[in-house]
Amino acid sequence: MKKLLYLIITIGISCSQKPKAVDNVSQGDPKPTNSASIEAKQLAAEEEAHAVVEIVFKKGSSELSPDSKKKIKNLLSKIGKTQKVDEIKLITWSDEEYPSPDQAELSQGQQILVRQRNARIKNFIREQKKEELDIELVSMAERSGKLADLWGDADARLKKSLEAAGIPNSEDPKKGTPKASRSIVMLILEPND
Repeated sequence: MKKLLYLIITIGISCSQKPKAVDNVSQGDPKPTNSASIEAKQLAAEEEAHAVVEIVFKKGSSELSPDSKKKIKNLLSKIGKTQKVDEIKLITWSDEEYPSPDQAELSQGQQILVRQRNARIKNFIREQKKEELDIELVSMAERSGKLADLWGDADARLKKSLEAAGIPNSEDPKKGTPKASRSIVMLILEPND
């Protein structure tokens, strides 16, 4: 009986102690992810993308981290010898979430940061592939205009899909998976005939 009581107490104590997570990301910086978020995967499925990765930037920076470069290289390695790239889509956020419906765009500084991040990723991809690729750049620092929504513009469609998937915006930054300081990179291959 004493052994059984001792065993129950030992199990109870060991189960009540939670391991502490080690966090080597500085306070305020977004945490890196091992794979793409559910929103990124959902968007990739809608776009019929062959592969998708989500990368993280340090706040205020457009520099690609070694981890981000590795993810992009792995994405590009999925291209087979006989396959051709139809296009690569870069969907990039500033250090703030997507503007709320009442706000057409984020500050000029945040818009510039998105353009710098997109340019950095685009240049890195071109350095790796050494061929002309169709790379579509999407800024999540500004909402689509009413005409773009009306005409079914590709950017507007992507943004609507992400909104429907539940991405946070500047009005409700706690909703969904945070996207500030992130970029989704999708690889879309030409269909095999």
